[in-house]
Amino acid sequence: MFGKRDPVCGVKVDRNSKYTVKYGGKTYYFDSEGCKNTFEADPGTFLKKKGRQGLLKPPSQDIPRCCHDIKK
Repeated sequence: MFGKRDPVCGVKVDRNSKYTVKYGGKTYYFDSEGCKNTFEADPGTFLKKKGRQGLLKPPSQDIPRCCHDIKK
């Protein structure tokens, strides 16, 4: 049931994820609360429009408080 990508870290996310945000008329899915919170703090950082198609900004290695920065 995967098919969406977390716009913060780029990980494939299940559409049943409990971490979602509605923004600009679309629903975005996240793999962790950290990525969701990072997106909510500044959605424009992670979204980029190009032509008629909306594209996600490529994942960055230095995004703060991302799920991958938190030691498990």
